[in-house]
Amino acid sequence: MLNSLMKRDLEKHLNVSKKFHQVSILLGIELLYQVNFSREALQERRARCETQNIDPVVWTNQRVLKWVRDIDLKEYADNLTNSGVHGAVLVLEPTFNAEAMATALGIPSGKHILRRHLAEEMSAVFHPAK
Repeated sequence: MLNSLMKRDLEKHLNVSKKFHQVSILLGIELLYQVNFSREALQERRARCETQNIDPVVWTNQRVLKWVRDIDLKEYADNLTNSGVHGAVLVLEPTFNAEAMATALGIPSGKHILRRHLAEEMSAVFHPAK
């Protein structure tokens, strides 16, 4: 059933009205589909990348927060807490780019050097799904 959910189902039946949260949920479901809905497989992949910047599609929101802190943007990291930003969003959503991440982090538009730093770090770790 999860695989058949659509944005309108999330809004109508589950009262998820924020568009980004809908996208976050649907991409989380897509990730589950990719691991054949195996919780064990997902946990195993997550454990392997806990201390390394590998396999970002399986990163939880907390792992994304750790990565943000590790790239010297810790003053903005807490803005992502409970935001719905997780690895599947960063990897599978083509419109979620460095600008979208900077906005989610609350980095002011005038902070060009920080935004450029974020874009460089993102391009080094997150690749669009092929």
